[in-house]
Amino acid sequence: MSDVKHEKVPLDISRYLSKDDGLRAVDEVGDSLAEVGRMIVSTTAEGVTFLHAFAISASVRATGLHRAIRSAIADNNPHAVFPLLRSYVETAMVICYLTDRPSEVRSFLGLPESDPASRLRPSSQKLIDHAARRYSGIKALWAELSDLTHLGSPAVWMPWVIEDEQQRLTTIASFPRWRRPQEALIACGEAVEIGDVVVQELNRLREAHLEKVPGSSEVVAQTAFVSIRPESPKS
Repeated sequence: MSDVKHEKVPLDISRYLSKDDGLRAVDEVGDSLAEVGRMIVSTTAEGVTFLHAFAISASVRATGLHRAIRSAIADNNPHAVFPLLRSYVETAMVICYLTDRPSEVRSFLGLPESDPASRLRPSSQKLIDHAARRYSGIKALWAELSDLTHLGSPAVWMPWVIEDEQQRLTTIASFPRWRRPQEALIACGEAVEIGDVVVQELNRLREAHLEKVPGSSEVVAQTAFVSIRPESPKS
């Protein structure tokens, strides 16, 4: 049984005066994510190790998720936002785990049916518990996003808005929308907080393991060409 509690940490959305204000904060984190991605790529000059391969792939995945989350928030589509946020926080958890246990990187790089090392990959619960020891509230956030990702109660009732409980009046829309404007700000706040964790963990991984010159036995490839987008497109 897990020894890490589902500790909830309040999300401060008072700093966002509007959805556009929140999206600007999301964009700022996106810029930080792009910068750490460039820094990680620059560490491959002396050769690519398995840990480089993981770090670059994790950075690219995080960037793709961050942009998709930003786009879904702008498009008022909570049904896409919250499942994407769940994948985003899971990405942060894996980076956190491998930063502390880099020797296990091979278990994340192969397929179980073809690579014996990948069969030792830690369970999702182990990854969650590990991250929760460093980040208070991340386990509760993951559980909440899981309910919204699967068709559980929060997701089922997302299209419905109660107008008057006593008269049992409700409104329903045939398209995705926020139940109330505050939810867009919550999505922005969660994207910013998760993005900050991803940036912090990628930097921690880079500083601890990628900046040193790898030994010849660690190098598995050399880079022939590097493509870097100069800036993050805004939707």
